[in-house]
Amino acid sequence: MENQFKMKSILFFTCLFLLTKTNGQIKNNYFFKQDLTKNEQRLHCTYSDSLLIARQLFVEGDYEKSKVVFSSLLKTYGNIPQLRYHLAMSLMNLGEYGKAIKEFEKIEKYNRYPLIHWVRYNKALCYLRQKDTSHLDLASKELKRLLYNPNFSNDEILAIQAMIDLATN
Repeated sequence: MENQFKMKSILFFTCLFLLTKTNGQIKNNYFFKQDLTKNEQRLHCTYSDSLLIARQLFVEGDYEKSKVVFSSLLKTYGNIPQLRYHLAMSLMNLGEYGKAIKEFEKIEKYNRYPLIHWVRYNKALCYLRQKDTSHLDLASKELKRLLYNPNFSNDEILAIQAMIDLATN
């Protein structure tokens, strides 16, 4: 068990190092080559390792690299709502609101996605942050759908109401 942990730690840090070294350019579906003692070895970053890297980049505020990794994960592993959500959040934090809205809309097609209320909230936030005032009605409409959502606390509902007021005034 301890050896497995060590190997996963080495793999994770090697993948993280290579990701940093390659400036976020992910190649060969997360297979990285490394020359050790003149024998070519392959290090394979698994889905969970890649997801850890992407989330860590996001938490550290490196949204550009997290966008690259989440995009690559979506291409490699298919249409997974959690990946798409994090990609949309990376785009939103980069100020790419139109692209983020499109990603949030793709997630809304999954009726069973457990964080759908946050998808709609962040989609509305993207509408509000766009400089185009024609999106204010869309933001208000999205936010009004959330007012009575039991997943939000009273404080969050008050914040949503304040955002609606901002959009309509």
